[in-house]
Amino acid sequence: MIKNYYDSCVYPESYFLDGLEKLKKKLIRANCEKAFLQIRKFDENSFEKYKKYFEKNKTFYPIYHLQKKNLKKQFSFFTKNKIKLIKIHPRYLDKDLKKRFSFYKRVFLKCEKLKINIMFCTFESFEKKCLDYDYLEYISKLVNLTKTIKVILMHSGGANILRYYERFRFINRVFLDLSYTIQQYVNTSLFNDIIFLINKFDKKLIIGSDYPTNKIETMSKIYSKISKKIKKKKLKNFYRNNLKLLIDETH
Repeated sequence: MIKNYYDSCVYPESYFLDGLEKLKKKLIRANCEKAFLQIRKFDENSFEKYKKYFEKNKTFYPIYHLQKKNLKKQFSFFTKNKIKLIKIHPRYLDKDLKKRFSFYKRVFLKCEKLKINIMFCTFESFEKKCLDYDYLEYISKLVNLTKTIKVILMHSGGANILRYYERFRFINRVFLDLSYTIQQYVNTSLFNDIIFLINKFDKKLIIGSDYPTNKIETMSKIYSKISKKIKKKKLKNFYRNNLKLLIDETH
């Protein structure tokens, strides 16, 4: 049974306090010590409303998603509230990475200046139109714009995970996240590649359930599946230490 793991990616089914409490109980039952709570939409009023809740309830570490408009106001808000880790989700922003590259370039440079670390979604599947360019190429350009901040690549490009590993394995401030990906491909040959990565890259890998897309309970099942193949120290880095270190560094 997995114990005291850190979950990189959970979305609440409801942002009302009762919804958060329900999710908290589910995480505790699954032996999750801390979860990165993904907050897609927010304003200053909602932030103040939940600020005390997050201070009291240590299960959650809130991750605020960059919003579509008012970048200047948002970064003032991040600075004022000492927020040092944000999520950039191109699909939710509805801003194509290639066509709107100047927007993302501005954001990355601003984060570098203000020392704000980034979680960046690498999900390449879109409902209306399939992607017709190399996503990794543009993510690499964004990473190269920065020198000091940490960049967490959420889902690690899915089935392209080894390409992401090869591209970033010497960049110590880039982390690969396996939420969604490890659950999606647990019964495929790609799972062997993930085992390889945990053995080779354990200090730069993090994992999450991507709830509610995937069940939180899946985490223990995956742990059981890989625990016989990975040294305990490497497993602990992967399931807990790396995310804990990121939290400690962003406080």
